[in-house]
Amino acid sequence: MIGREHRISIATLTDYHLQDFIRCPYQFYYFHIEGKITTQSDWRKMVQVVVNQVVSRYYKLPPKSQTTKKVLEFIDDHWSAIEVRQFESKIHYYKALANITDHLLQCLTTERIENPPLFLYEKFNMNMDELGTELSLTFEVAEWSGNSFIIKKYLVDTDEEMNLLSKKML
Repeated sequence: MIGREHRISIATLTDYHLQDFIRCPYQFYYFHIEGKITTQSDWRKMVQVVVNQVVSRYYKLPPKSQTTKKVLEFIDDHWSAIEVRQFESKIHYYKALANITDHLLQCLTTERIENPPLFLYEKFNMNMDELGTELSLTFEVAEWSGNSFIIKKYLVDTDEEMNLLSKKML
């Protein structure tokens, strides 16, 4: 029916819901509302899990143990859970692995971290009465920086809209 309105309710709206919606509203609907998994969303979610696990394990290490070798070990440990068939092709699988490895090495090992993070994968919830839902934000890493702190978000796939969303939510 044209003009028919469908109301969808999500009890807790997360930053990942919003990212999925910005990336593709149709995939958001099929994945989060209908519960159907598409190949395109499946590989991104699996790779995001690997990135989160690697980042978490890296930041839990003492500063002296935070090395390039450890990042590579963590990627190897967690990447094995991802199957090639979840990607469009073997080339896509290996390109994703190479890109994730390159970016994690650059992001994690270029700056020396002296203090443990202020937050590491902490969820913060707030009730949004205007939306009739709860908003849940996950802060991957928050590090001390002088008299302030820096919040870092590690995303597998991003664009300008996604970057603006992340900045506004923080």
